[in-house]
Amino acid sequence: AYTELNQIVGLLGAAFSFVTQDIQTKIKLIEDKNVGGEKTLQQIMKQEIEDKTIRTKASAGRNLLRLYRALAFITLFLNELNDEAKELKECASTAYGQTLSQYHSWAVRNLVRIAFYTLPNRTTFLSQLNMNPSENNQSMKDLILYLTKVKDNIRNFYDLHKLHD
Repeated sequence: AYTELNQIVGLLGAAFSFVTQDIQTKIKLIEDKNVGGEKTLQQIMKQEIEDKTIRTKASAGRNLLRLYRALAFITLFLNELNDEAKELKECASTAYGQTLSQYHSWAVRNLVRIAFYTLPNRTTFLSQLNMNPSENNQSMKDLILYLTKVKDNIRNFYDLHKLHD
C-alpha cells in the first residue's frame, strides 16, 4: 500500500518531493527490520513492544505510525476528490487540516499550505492517475476502499497495543 501511496504523492508535484523521499526512507527502515523476509510486520512490532524499542527513531512501529498518518491524508484527499466541484488545492487543504496538520509545527503547516499552491489542476492530476475527470470512477472508489482497509488494519493494531502517541 505504501508504494502506491508514494506514487500518488509523487503526482502532487516537485514541491512534495521531500514527502516522497521521507516515505521511501520510512519504508526502507521498516524493510531493514525484516532481514531475510521471514517475519510479518506485526511480529516485528510485537518484538519491539517486548524490547521497549517501539518508540525509538529507527523502530518499525514509529515509522509505520508516520506512514499511517500519511495514508490517512491520502485516503481523505482522494475521497475529497469525489466532489467534482473541488480543485486539488481545496481537497488537499481539507485533508491536511483533518489529518497531518496536528502533528506539524506552525512553520511546517505554513510551508505545506504554500506548497498546495503548486499542485497541478484537477484534470491533470486525475489523468496522471489514468482516471477520466468527467466520469464517476469506480477505480477511484476501489482505491479508496483498499487504502481505507489498510489504514483500518493499522489503526486497529495501534489501538490494541495503545501505540498512537
